Amino acid sequence: MLSWGYTDVRVLADGVEGWRKAGRPVYSGIHTMSKAFGEAVEARLHTPSLKPEEVARMRDANEPFLLIDCRPHEEYLRGSLPGSINIPGVELSYRIANVVEDAALPIVVHCAGRTRSIIGAQSLRDAGVANPVYALENGTMGWLLAGYKGAKPDLPAAGFDAPPRNLAETGAVAEKIREAHGVGLATFADVESWCGAESERMTCIVDVRTAQEYRTGHYANAVHAPGGQLLQATDKYLAVQNARVVVADDNGIRASIAAGWLRRMGWKDVVVWPMSAGPAELVSGPEPRRYYANPQADIRTVSATRLAELVDRAEIDVFDLDTSLEYEKAHIPGARFIKRRSLRRVLGESDPARQVALTSSDGLVASFAAQECGLSGRVMVLEHGKAGWAEHGFAMASGPESMIDPPDDVWRRPVEARGDPVSNMKQYLSWEIGLMEQIRKDQSIRFTL
Repeated sequence: MLSWGYTDVRVLADGVEGWRKAGRPVYSGIHTMSKAFGEAVEARLHTPSLKPEEVARMRDANEPFLLIDCRPHEEYLRGSLPGSINIPGVELSYRIANVVEDAALPIVVHCAGRTRSIIGAQSLRDAGVANPVYALENGTMGWLLAGYKGAKPDLPAAGFDAPPRNLAETGAVAEKIREAHGVGLATFADVESWCGAESERMTCIVDVRTAQEYRTGHYANAVHAPGGQLLQATDKYLAVQNARVVVADDNGIRASIAAGWLRRMGWKDVVVWPMSAGPAELVSGPEPRRYYANPQADIRTVSATRLAELVDRAEIDVFDLDTSLEYEKAHIPGARFIKRRSLRRVLGESDPARQVALTSSDGLVASFAAQECGLSGRVMVLEHGKAGWAEHGFAMASGPESMIDPPDDVWRRPVEARGDPVSNMKQYLSWEIGLMEQIRKDQSIRFTL
């Protein structure tokens, strides 16, 4: 980290165990503070919820209500609930008028578990939506555990076929949120100065618009985190505590909703940047993977066409350096999943005359791994990674075809984890609900509700 430019880097004495022995709280799981915050919101703001059995009864009785899945669209498409439409994250408050005209229609918001449905339902209530609004207790997991079936939807996200209605009203709500929670507005000049070479403070710029809007044009230094995901996985996007957080969108409305929640979560310095108000130069395309260094230029590469020939003749071993989840989603047929830390050992134990190809999604992680293993004579990297392989029209395989290392490198959702899905879901929900008791005892928690 010193080589990356950080000037004050320290190691915690005795690690996590030393922290625990000192009587400090230790948490398990992933996105823990975001999950705990969701539990605190429900407990302290009394966000109403409905049990799956009640929602099923309403459905069977043909009672009118609207069921909304507030997860990102790709997650919604992997599996949702029967009849559920998709309005992700902060789009919920922004676009609800596009899909609901009857103020008496009950609205039930759900996610996979608890956090996003609680935040989504409470956001609608905070925005002054007249409809009765509820969170579905325990989300899709609660629905499945109650014995009901899920659905494989193919619907587009709802409310996106026209500009958001009631922009004046939602703009007024956004202004009230900023006033209530001490959120300021930033200009392009502010952002430029905070990102300048002379700035000594960490500034995180987060674009909370949709993926399509981000791809069409975004500020080069902004990471993409749709509003609901920013609040769901704060530790992923805001890794430095007490950093300045700039929440960006086009007009400040969605950014204000997300920023208000961040302030309540305990982030001290949060500002909103409506990008349309300034002369910022925007770039197009998806968010690039960012690295602190580039691979060495002398790494041997192999084209997709040449690698396909070698694979067909069984003249090369192919190792996949992506995460186990990415490997299971798509890999070159016959490629084996391996962790970077295992690569040097495995290659050292293999036939030194055997050629080796390394792959990853875009080829960069594979390039770093090739650089680390130090066997330039027999190791090659697939040009442009698996993306280049697919662009050439070559087939991809999926599933845990051949895994040298166990798939314990990343956290898996309960429905993706090994073992019994019912047990996994119960264990996960028990952990999430139990966070409320943990944070009650933790004096360092800064939630302000």
